[in-house]
Amino acid sequence: MYPTLAEVLDLPVLRAAAPRVRAGSAGLDVRVRWVHVSEQRNPAGTLSGGELVLSIGVAVADPSCDPAAYIAALRDAGAVGLVIELGQHVRALPTGLVQAARAMGFPLIELARTVRFIEVTEVVHAQILNSQYARMQFTQRVHDTFRTLTVESGEVSRVLTEAAALTGLPV
Repeated sequence: MYPTLAEVLDLPVLRAAAPRVRAGSAGLDVRVRWVHVSEQRNPAGTLSGGELVLSIGVAVADPSCDPAAYIAALRDAGAVGLVIELGQHVRALPTGLVQAARAMGFPLIELARTVRFIEVTEVVHAQILNSQYARMQFTQRVHDTFRTLTVESGEVSRVLTEAAALTGLPV
């Protein structure tokens, strides 16, 4: 299962950067399929949906950037949120950016402290991949169990017992 945006923000690597949700807090339960680092103002074609975008604010620091168009482009490209690290490029999130994200209900998070984006992506991607691997292992175990029962013409009681063991629930 993919982690929620709230779960990603609660990871120690991000908590250490003092994240502050500036907009879209109602969307923190959305699932994060991947983490993507981008400074592009128009991410169309670079995202495939479900990505949390990490940025140091290059795009929003550009005076020609239209904050509403930028947030809309991220949303339309499938991003589930934008995290901007305050520092070298932006000392504070532009008011227009925060207002645009609020108007669209798009999660916008600022980081007060520096974080190595590679550490964020490694932790989140490992969590996602480990979850997918565990699901694949479970699927294989179910397949093997029921294939064996089919070959052995398993009794109904044994099928029920195996199903209960696999699900951890009464059957």
